[in-house]
Amino acid sequence: MDPISAVGLVAAIVQLVDAAAKAVSVCHEIYALGASIDDSRMKYTTGQLLESYSALDVSLNHNRSNSYSISGNSANLINLASRCIETAKTLQMELSTLEKSPRGGGREAFSKFLLKKRKAKELDKLKGCLDEYQKALDSKLIIEIMQDFGSFKTQQKAQTIDLEQCLRPLSADIANCHIPIATLLKSEIDKNITASQVQHDITRKHAETQITAAMQNLEVSQARQRKEQKEEETSRRQYNQLLESLRFADMTSRMNEVSESHPDTFQWMFREDIDHPWDNFAAWLRGGDDVYWINGKPGSGKSTLMKFLADNPQTRDMLAQWSPDKDALIVATYFWLSGSKMQRSLKGFLCSVIHQIFFQARHLFDKSIHADQNLLTKHNVDDWSNNELRHLMVRAMDLLEGPICMFIDGLDEFDQDDDVEKVLSIIEDLSAAGTTKICVSSRPEHYLAQQLSKYCQLRLQDLTAEDMRVCIRDTLEFTRTKCRSSAVSGERVEEIVEVVAQKADGVFLWVYYAISSLRKGMRYDDDFEDLLKRIEDLLKRIEDFPSGMHQLYLQMWNRLNGDQLRYRDEANMYFSYERFYPLSLFNLLVALDPDMQNEYLEKYRVQDWNNLARRCELLRNRISTRCAGLLEAVPEVDSDQRSSELSPSYALKESNETAKGDNEQTSSFNDPATQESSKTSTDGVSPGSGTNADFGEKVYNDNCVSMCRTRIKFLHRTARDFLLNSEEGRTIIGRPEDFVNERLRAVVRAGIAALVQGLTGGCGLC
Repeated sequence: MDPISAVGLVAAIVQLVDAAAKAVSVCHEIYALGASIDDSRMKYTTGQLLESYSALDVSLNHNRSNSYSISGNSANLINLASRCIETAKTLQMELSTLEKSPRGGGREAFSKFLLKKRKAKELDKLKGCLDEYQKALDSKLIIEIMQDFGSFKTQQKAQTIDLEQCLRPLSADIANCHIPIATLLKSEIDKNITASQVQHDITRKHAETQITAAMQNLEVSQARQRKEQKEEETSRRQYNQLLESLRFADMTSRMNEVSESHPDTFQWMFREDIDHPWDNFAAWLRGGDDVYWINGKPGSGKSTLMKFLADNPQTRDMLAQWSPDKDALIVATYFWLSGSKMQRSLKGFLCSVIHQIFFQARHLFDKSIHADQNLLTKHNVDDWSNNELRHLMVRAMDLLEGPICMFIDGLDEFDQDDDVEKVLSIIEDLSAAGTTKICVSSRPEHYLAQQLSKYCQLRLQDLTAEDMRVCIRDTLEFTRTKCRSSAVSGERVEEIVEVVAQKADGVFLWVYYAISSLRKGMRYDDDFEDLLKRIEDLLKRIEDFPSGMHQLYLQMWNRLNGDQLRYRDEANMYFSYERFYPLSLFNLLVALDPDMQNEYLEKYRVQDWNNLARRCELLRNRISTRCAGLLEAVPEVDSDQRSSELSPSYALKESNETAKGDNEQTSSFNDPATQESSKTSTDGVSPGSGTNADFGEKVYNDNCVSMCRTRIKFLHRTARDFLLNSEEGRTIIGRPEDFVNERLRAVVRAGIAALVQGLTGGCGLC
């Protein structure tokens, strides 16, 4: 191979190695780091690789077919070019796979792990090949080509001398001839010798010029490549430094500890062919409002549902309808009061969100560094202030120039109340941008309910009864089959399923403990009665009380922090009515107020519905805050109404909208303007009697009556047993038996007052 062709082939190899290295970097970011696919960057990388591949292929085919003999050095160069082309083909296949693959975020965790491990090994192997090619170019191969060029010049000069040596004797012999033709021939030979020398000089100078230029271009290309590699290494080091500065030890531990959902549960979240007794989540993903609130009692499965939604491919598919032009970036964060300080703080929340954004969108880093060089000074979470983190999060989301969907689990598990307020403020600000959707979950604590009830929502414990049956049935049937137990038939298992689902009262955590106990019993050949006894023991005997439930209730109480001593006396007063629960808000309100008892029993005076509803609502909120959620309010509605499946907020929202639509009138008893305009006396009118001509006013009265009939009950039967039978619970509740007779008289008088007010069918003694 001639030196000029060799240098051209080397230049083509350098170009391909450079393009291939960039392609490996892109694939590594997507496979090993989990980065999102940037379409423009992917197309550019693919184009560069194809262009370099084609140039090298053409050069290689030309040199294989030329007439020059292939020396050892030339063979090495052609072999290197062939290996580069094979590597390029492999990379081209990877890039094609990435371009055609469905957008990420929906793979199962185990599949993603296996793919990551397999692809990481393949990429490491390709990277090793590229390093080998680069070393070959940087070391002896270039030297060998220069040596070939020297040999070429020597060989060409030797050929010219040989030609001269052959022609000069002939020229001398011809000179001795004395014929005209000989004179002419000698003249031509002399001309050829001179022309050969001139051509040799021209060829040599041309070859030197071409090779010198080619070598200079090659050196420039290699220098540029080394510079780009150095810049890329610096950028990657700085990028990793930023990610490391945002990472804290337990950042993903809560997410990893949240149980995976059963394959057949929570599917109703995406169904649209059923009559939803909640705000349609699928419709929210496709458009609609920017915030969705999932609330539920402790242990109802909120975290498991949030994990299911964040990882589910259907979530991304529906978000694609909201944003068809750009893929939505999905971020999920899980708070945990029992975890480390960072797991329950504002700082931990900000670090987790920002880390996920930069992790999935690598290209944001360079833009952020350009805007703020101070980011390069951060090495760990202690280097950040909350204000810096908040500004960085907002800037990153602005630079993203695309949609983002955030799942924030456990708003009720923040360490400090001011943290909650700041997070709610962040949610409010981000939701106003129009390119952000935020799904949050929490217990319906009073302050959170005040702030979040205006958004789309669902109450989880009202919707999971069938999911519980599926989990219980599958687990027990699997255990029965595995143990080959004949002590309990399939029909008996179905009965146990119904008992457990009913006793669970919407608390998935209790179902978990119940299933564990039942599986143990089935392994020990317990019969049907033995298994039922296990369920009752979980509900009654403190020694069989699940430790996880115990810790849950104690944590709920301790969450009151410095307020627990201040609220304890009032909470004890509410707890002291425990033997009468479930008791309506109206009955409890009257039982706590001797003046109201006197108004009803001595004066037979019926109270204004609006005033009663407002007082009942205030009592409900105080019970929620003072009792740390161990008592809950449940609506009392007719069983044949669809709203029997709804939470209070749904039923109230539905009736209010009905009244507005028909009479353009608000029915909420919380609206001062409405309260003022509804002074028409309803005293002495039994609710629902039909004496009110205005339909909107009737709906209004029905809502007030619904609030008065709302029942107060323990969060779960195990919550009552915790307070009455555990040492910690008795410390909280005091000695309620000291007030039994006093409380009984008050409840009886409240029952009579309910009859006077016209509250029948559910507001008597229970």
